Amino acid sequence: MKPGRIVFVGAGPSPQGLLTVRGREILERAEVLVYDEEIPATLLIEAPDGAERFLTTGDTAELLLSLAKKGRETVRLIQGAASFSNNLRKEAAALAEAGVPFEVIPGVSPEIAASVFASIPLPTGEWILRGGEGEVQILSLKGISPAEAAGRLIDAGWPSSAPAALVAWGARREPRVERYNLGWWTGERESPPPGSLLIVGEGMADSFGLSWFEKRPLSGKRVLVTRAKGQGSLLSKLIRDQGGEAVELPMIRLTPPPEGGLLDDALRRLSDFSWVVFTSANGVDFFFQRLRGLKRDIRKIHRAKIAAVGPKTAQSLEEKGIMVDLIPKEHRGEGLAAGLASLVKAGEEILLPRANIARKRLVEELVALGCRVTDAPAYHTLPDTRGAHEAARLLREGQLDILTFTSPSTVRNFVQAMKFMEPEWKSIVSRAKIACIGPVTADTAEKQGLSVDGTAEPYTIEGLAEVVSRLSNIH
Repeated sequence: MKPGRIVFVGAGPSPQGLLTVRGREILERAEVLVYDEEIPATLLIEAPDGAERFLTTGDTAELLLSLAKKGRETVRLIQGAASFSNNLRKEAAALAEAGVPFEVIPGVSPEIAASVFASIPLPTGEWILRGGEGEVQILSLKGISPAEAAGRLIDAGWPSSAPAALVAWGARREPRVERYNLGWWTGERESPPPGSLLIVGEGMADSFGLSWFEKRPLSGKRVLVTRAKGQGSLLSKLIRDQGGEAVELPMIRLTPPPEGGLLDDALRRLSDFSWVVFTSANGVDFFFQRLRGLKRDIRKIHRAKIAAVGPKTAQSLEEKGIMVDLIPKEHRGEGLAAGLASLVKAGEEILLPRANIARKRLVEELVALGCRVTDAPAYHTLPDTRGAHEAARLLREGQLDILTFTSPSTVRNFVQAMKFMEPEWKSIVSRAKIACIGPVTADTAEKQGLSVDGTAEPYTIEGLAEVVSRLSNIH
């Protein structure tokens, strides 16, 4: 059997998620994932659901060799840059000796990331652990105190008057920078967070006033994104654009319905419907996915008019070449019912391709108008608890500032998971503010015992991001 390939991927510095595009591409198609304990759960979720996972505990080189012998493509996820040092060198040497092919995808180094976020200029060239006038030296505080680090630098020839900054990085969710001269750090100081660095060099004197990171609206804020895997990217991007950290820990997953169900039957008789009503972009995506799977012609829908619950759903339809006849003023089921009331006729057939757990109110109101409604599940919404332990841990440690919910199901699954793992779940959840995408989701949250601090208007991801930004300024 041809040996499998091992790909070493630098995960970048936690928790900012500075994974390279190539690294994410490799991670998303991994057959096997081998990772260190420091890797955040938000990255592990990026691997395919069916990928086999191994947490490194012993001889990782031996594990990689055994996986290669089975012909598996394995991603070895390493915190930081994945440079050839320590464990990576040992593991790569073992693979090379055994003739196992491997590749290294470098990540962003913690040193470079810390200096950039702290607005500390670094010279080009080999600057790490080098002294001398006009250069910069960086010393990791892993296992040593600031006083010990400063003492080592002074012993190496640095003057005690040299500018020196302690940059808290890694376990902290924002760069905390303390700037003094090197001699000041030789005194007894508070122990810094894990992953902190001591940076010394004359160039730092020019960096005052250049701090850009902490000036953005969400700087220093950690925001939980609970949407299904692959669907939280827009919200996460908007959060990161404002300087916040998006923690993607899905509470739901979406799957196609079983074959031979109501949707399949409806797609085979598309020409019978007078209206097709879409209540989400997800419904649009799964509708067309099943349409292609059945090899049905969308032109069969020619006599039907199309309704969309809101602009995002309408945009999804228009991207597929389908023009929308109705978008209600109020972007929820009640708005759709009100908008359709004057347009539909008794006896008309209406197709609702939507989630299997969708509320029944829209169906009831259309039936009351005399319509024949086919409420066809286009996708199933199921709980996803893979990130629940990490969410509970972050809440216990007070490391989540804002929780976002984009549907009633994300709320219900989140609360159910918290109740299961944490007896005092209400206490730890109350430490964070809660933002919901719309009144239906907010109402579900309140009924589940959560206190909602903000509801989006309009009911869109962009609206939700604005609420998150507003909540970040409320103490």
